[in-house]
Amino acid sequence: NVAIGMAADAMLHLAIAARLTRKGGKPSDWSKALADQSGAIIVTTGVVGFGFMIFLLSDFPPTQRFGALVAAGCVLAASFALIALPQLSPQLEGNQK
Repeated sequence: NVAIGMAADAMLHLAIAARLTRKGGKPSDWSKALADQSGAIIVTTGVVGFGFMIFLLSDFPPTQRFGALVAAGCVLAASFALIALPQLSPQLEGNQK
């Protein structure tokens, strides 16, 4: 749930930043939106991921797995937001007409 929430938040901020670059019906400038938002998405992923990685120090294996899975989910969520969303968006914008 943490990773899904982070992915939704990252995608919303990135999509809003891309939408703000749209001018006169032209497609959004995703490179500008990525330059503006990628730093914050990466830092947030790092902070939350490392925060949950503290569970790897536990002696209880289910807690260790929990920490590892949440950290991996955070990295996957950020990767999807920064790589897949901009790649899929031109196709989505072209279908809106």
